[in-house]
Amino acid sequence: MEDVFYPGPFSFRMGLGRGEPGEFFRARAGDETLIAERKKILANHPERHCVLLPESEPLLEEFNEQLAEWGAVQSPLSGQELGQTIASDYLLLEPDDNGMPTLLGGCVCFPSSWAFEEKVGRPLDWIHAVVPTLNETLGEKARSFLTQLQSGQAWLRTNWGLTATANLNQHPALNLPRLSAETDPASVRFRIERQALVAQPKTGGILFGIRLETHPLPTKCATSGALMVVSDVMRQKLEKRDADDAEPFYWDAARSSRLALWAVAFHAPYLHWLHPFYERCWLRYRIRSTVVKVALDQTL
Repeated sequence: MEDVFYPGPFSFRMGLGRGEPGEFFRARAGDETLIAERKKILANHPERHCVLLPESEPLLEEFNEQLAEWGAVQSPLSGQELGQTIASDYLLLEPDDNGMPTLLGGCVCFPSSWAFEEKVGRPLDWIHAVVPTLNETLGEKARSFLTQLQSGQAWLRTNWGLTATANLNQHPALNLPRLSAETDPASVRFRIERQALVAQPKTGGILFGIRLETHPLPTKCATSGALMVVSDVMRQKLEKRDADDAEPFYWDAARSSRLALWAVAFHAPYLHWLHPFYERCWLRYRIRSTVVKVALDQTL
């Protein structure tokens, strides 16, 4: 996790490290689940997730050649076929006459609350303008770096975030719940995007790969432990007030630690596996099944 969290206060940073492009795009254990989900998404809404301008055809052709060289595909594929074959999202960019990279197309099945299809044909600074201070902080540095990429290697970076649902596809058109003060902590997902920037020497294009990771159980454990500590501190303060004791409040950290350990080691994992079991046993969104699940949740 050293490449996910950095010391000090939050700031936009490139956070780049060298890597091998073939290792990023080749198949890994567990990719079958991601690819199956990608196929469903592209079958239902290809217009949202796979868009390629005519100008992107040379870049797509070179991407196929690169994938074959890396051992990720056996023969050239169309843009949508690639999206159904590799587990990573991919974007194809090319610098304009001013050196500003422009998005010419790609396939993005797992967007993090952004509409890929609305960004195609737009320059990088326009795409990043929606993020406050990003262009001012990193805009020129990112543009300069991307236009000077050397072939034969990948530059890797990591983004992370939290989502209110387990959906891999967080496209705005789905109107999924957003994080808020009312969000059930058990539904929160820790989401990591591993990203790769690769030069395309023949066309002068830029390949941007995004490989999604999610970590529901660690997120639930950390959230449950933190909430247990906060709630126990509040409870201790209430107990102190009810006791009408003149002594100053003293936090019993050992008690809070024991409760946090129980939440992390047992309570969160137990619920992590129990609720999906309920969902497999009873159909969702029916009154009878809801009553059964609530009754079991209160008695087990």
